[in-house]
This record gives sequence, C-alpha cells and structure tokens, in this order.
Amino acid sequence: MENNNTYSIIDEYIKSLYKGDNSKEVRELKEELREHLILSANELSSKGYDDEKSQKIAIEKFDGGGDMLKELHSCLKVHKSILKNITKTIGLVAIICFILVASLISYTEINDRRAMTLSDEINEKLESFTRDNDITTINNIEEKIQSLLDIELFDLEVRVANMEDGNKKLDIDKTNFKLIYDSVDDKSFFEDNKNQNFSSYGGQSFLDKGGNVVHYQFFANTYGYNSDKVFGLIYTFMCIGIISLISYLTLKFKLIYDKKHTFS
Repeated sequence: MENNNTYSIIDEYIKSLYKGDNSKEVRELKEELREHLILSANELSSKGYDDEKSQKIAIEKFDGGGDMLKELHSCLKVHKSILKNITKTIGLVAIICFILVASLISYTEINDRRAMTLSDEINEKLESFTRDNDITTINNIEEKIQSLLDIELFDLEVRVANMEDGNKKLDIDKTNFKLIYDSVDDKSFFEDNKNQNFSSYGGQSFLDKGGNVVHYQFFANTYGYNSDKVFGLIYTFMCIGIISLISYLTLKFKLIYDKKHTFS
C-alpha cells in the first residue's frame, strides 16, 4: 500500500465520516472503506485519470449508494441498537434492584413494628400475671408463662428481689436480684441455636402480689423471618442497583455524546 499522503483527498473524506466515534467497529470499517476507495482510485488512474480526479470519482461512486456505505451504516445501526438495548436492560436491572431494596426495607419495618407490638403485649400480660401472684411460690412457672403468652419460650430466666410486704417501688439495686428459675444452660443454648432467629423479650421489672420485684428474660422465635438474611439481600441488591445505575448513566452519556458528535 502506498503512503497515506498520496491519497490525501480520500483520507480527508474518511476523517469526515462519523467524527467523535472512535469505537473499534468504526475504526475497522473506516480502514476497510479506505482500502476500497484506494483500489477504486487506482483502477481509475490506470484508465488515464489523474490522482486527484481518480480519488474524487471514487468517493462520488461510494457516496452514490455503494455497498460499502450501506454496510457501514448497517453495522453502526446494529452497534448502536445493541448498545441501546444493553443500556435499557441495565437501567431496568437498577430499577428492579431499588424496588426490591425498598420492599425489603418496608418488610423489615413492618416486622419490627409487629415485634414491638408483640413485646408490649407480652409485657402487659407478664405484669398482670406477676401482680396477681406471689412468684416465689409458683411451681411450673415456665409452663404457666408459655400458656399465658401462647408462644414457645427459650432460655427463660426469672429473677426476684425479695422485698417487704406491700412494697410499691421498682427502683432497686440489680445486685439484690436472685435467679430463681433458669430453663437451660446459657452456653449450650447459644451453641445449639446459633443459627436460629431468636428475639429477646422481657427486660422490664414488675411487682408481684407480695411486693417482690420480679425480672423476666427469655427468647422467642416470633420475628417470622431471618433478619441476617434479609439485611444481606438488602445490601446485595443495593450494591447491584448502584453499579447498574452508574453503568446505565455512563452508557446513556455515551449514546448522547455519539448522537451529537457522530454524523455521516
């Protein structure tokens, strides 16, 4: 192939096509088009046309609807169509991910409110039960509390601070509480149930019939979902959504840029 400067008219024409689009596909097609125009110009030169005239005629034939122009247009349209479809798909993925994140967050909030409501109901029942009984004298306290709350309890602990009859104060030094009931060994309980989604209940103190201060603590599987898995999904969908959104905006910018700077 001869030096590029020999075909300056063809080179200028090639440069004028699709300015601003430096994609691999366009570069390859421009190179193929250049070779086609040079061959055509050389053929015209062999018929007696001078170099300048040969190049101009070759370009005019091409611009008149030759197969190379159609191929170039077709390839670019396919390339842009694929890019647009990819952009739309990535944008759709971002939207779906953010919808899922919002749905999962709403789901956790609903369950949190449900758990708070249940906790209030449990405390009300425990307070009433404690107020009506002398806790230090009750047998089978775990069965009675489970029947009262209608939920399965795990690791129930009951602590009592013995006070004088008629005591009405809940304000007491925590060191005065004595453990009067413990359903399981704490270490083995957490080892055996480390994958369970238990929620802790109790934590409040109540006065019993004899004026003693009673403190309950237990676990129950009342959440209805595994919070660790749900928050893991929220994090995953959020990351995918952000990455998809950034990719979508990047591709969208490229499409807009190409539209403004690319022309035939």
